[in-house]
Amino acid sequence: MYFYLLKATGEYEQLPDGELETLQKAVGGYIEYVPTKHPAPAISSLVVNEEGLLQRLPYNFTASLFTGRDIVGDVVLKSETPLDNPTNTYPKYQIKK
Repeated sequence: MYFYLLKATGEYEQLPDGELETLQKAVGGYIEYVPTKHPAPAISSLVVNEEGLLQRLPYNFTASLFTGRDIVGDVVLKSETPLDNPTNTYPKYQIKK
């Protein structure tokens, strides 16, 4: 399993593991899994900050594309395969590395 931090600013990086502490640190708090509506099976879910809306975290446009709902803050993409660019199926909205 591969884990990628997708920041609200559009930048991304691969995380070393998917341990609870790593995920909580990446999203800045308690975690919540959100299923994706992504057409590619490689990305199965996102990990978001459970209290992101209450904390008024910035809107994450790219993560919102994956889920079909409003997502805020930095998120973790959970993927079954390594990705060169986690949003390569949305070329119009490429994110910066």
